[in-house]
Amino acid sequence: MDIASQKIIIKNTKHFFKYQYDYYSSLANEANTIKGMKFSSTTVDSSPLQDAKEKMYLRIMDAQKIMKSVDDAINSCQNDSEHPYATVLTLRYIKLKSTVYVINNIAFERTSYFDRVLPCALIEFANKFMVKELVNGVENIIDLTTASTGV
Repeated sequence: MDIASQKIIIKNTKHFFKYQYDYYSSLANEANTIKGMKFSSTTVDSSPLQDAKEKMYLRIMDAQKIMKSVDDAINSCQNDSEHPYATVLTLRYIKLKSTVYVINNIAFERTSYFDRVLPCALIEFANKFMVKELVNGVENIIDLTTASTGV
């Protein structure tokens, strides 16, 4: 993989965690607050309100699959003393810990963290995330590995 591709993946993955992760997390948690649809009616009517509800249910279901894909991708990342990628991703982007906190919890210096550990963690996550989205049946795939993600 060339350096330009790596930079795109790193940028897209940071953008996902900074701007999209909270949106999908919030939307996925909305499933607990909405009431079920009424399927007792046997008539066929396609009202705009019913269509809006169905679209919202589908968006929520997709958000839940995306959140599961994030968890699965992080959990499948390397997590040993030489490659603490899952730990870095969890602390920095899921638990929102500071960079100083993350560096203090792994056995790397600041320069190694920024030059090697964090970029490798983001690239590994991006590659695994796409596979996990496919496995979990996400309808609207978020591809962090290409420049065409709208980032």
